[in-house]
Amino acid sequence: MKFDGDFFAKRLKGFGTKQRMKISVKRLPVLDVNLYKRTPTGCLYPIQPYPYKNFAFPSGPFINLVAFYHQTQIKSNGKDKIIYPAGSAALVCRLDEDRPESFLVGTPTVPTAPEYAIRASDYFVAFFWISIGFCLFPIPPSEIIDDYIPLKYIFPEKAERFTTQMIAAESFDHRVAIFERFLLKLAMGSREIPKLHNTLIRKICRASTISFDSENQKVCCDMFSDRHARRLVQKYTGISPRLLIRILRYQKTLASIDAFPNQSMACLAASQGYFDQPHFIREFKHFQGVTPKEFVHQCNKGEDFTANPKKS
Repeated sequence: MKFDGDFFAKRLKGFGTKQRMKISVKRLPVLDVNLYKRTPTGCLYPIQPYPYKNFAFPSGPFINLVAFYHQTQIKSNGKDKIIYPAGSAALVCRLDEDRPESFLVGTPTVPTAPEYAIRASDYFVAFFWISIGFCLFPIPPSEIIDDYIPLKYIFPEKAERFTTQMIAAESFDHRVAIFERFLLKLAMGSREIPKLHNTLIRKICRASTISFDSENQKVCCDMFSDRHARRLVQKYTGISPRLLIRILRYQKTLASIDAFPNQSMACLAASQGYFDQPHFIREFKHFQGVTPKEFVHQCNKGEDFTANPKKS
């Protein structure tokens, strides 16, 4: 199947121009780059709340596939870096000359210490938009939730050459260019999500006309039956609609804390649709590993984010 640029462009066309408020409290380290200024309509950037060594948005042809690129460093034991739920897959390249490797990483559902981080090294990461992993890779998204798979097991001939080129690259920008050439080859054989199915996923991401009934665990929409909608979301994202909505709400909460860090916990809980403060604290701690108050304190003090991570 040929790469359908129009299909991906229609998925995520349009950009917001909302400006950030000036605030007296420190922002989340990742959002030192203003993600809002290039956010495609109805989509959230997959926030990982820790500093990045390098950061870049994709070039024009790939803005509908990749949210952003970053490069980060992990220390000797690999336990200093935790990955947090975002709902989307990522491609990670370990830039280690002795043990080079690239991985397709599924979204974690709890804070997770990645097992592929085995030694001191830099890591190049490309975060995809939600459901793009289904389009680009033959592995069902459900098979890599809370897990990862070496790229060589998916693309035996392409993976080794790609990883070698990434390590040999002289700069972060050069790695971005190498990755986008590799991504173009993957896109040439990509799968297309039917328009109505894609609309369902986008509605859930926007949390506009979709609601979730927590008592009977149904996705409420006028497009498909609850059972069919649940099956479609699982197919394209690898997780249930309920879990996807919970993760997206956690992601929105991170963005809200960053934009308005001085707001009360009660206002934050209400604005993000939590039932009450205890529900908000419980949900946030499930996905972040610490309470909202502890998280803001760590951010303001410039401390490392701590959690009790699950090993992936």
